[in-house]
Amino acid sequence: MVSGLPARPLSYPEVAELNRSDAVGFVFLATPQSIETADDNSRRIYDLLITSGETISAVVYEDEDTRGWTAIATAAADADKEELVADVIAHRDYDIDDEEKALAFVSELYGTMNELSEDLVAE
Repeated sequence: MVSGLPARPLSYPEVAELNRSDAVGFVFLATPQSIETADDNSRRIYDLLITSGETISAVVYEDEDTRGWTAIATAAADADKEELVADVIAHRDYDIDDEEKALAFVSELYGTMNELSEDLVAE
């Protein structure tokens, strides 16, 4: 999964394209701090949660000279997403004002996406 990512942070359209791919289930930003604005004012995404098959992974982009995209944590797809988000926060040492709110948002987002996915399969 990580090997298929480009050797640079992703743009929003690239994340949307990954979500349309058959290779992965869902791709989401890990935290609000996962987005940075580049010199050309484009926004780049550095941390993702990616579901693929029976697993979900927290992946982060490190400087291309060091590692590129790296999976820092993996869990079962039905595991609590909050733990993976907390892993990203700890790995990056993000200073999130309301970490509880960020964790709750991710959990709700994944719950909604799982429900939509189940509805599509049922149709």
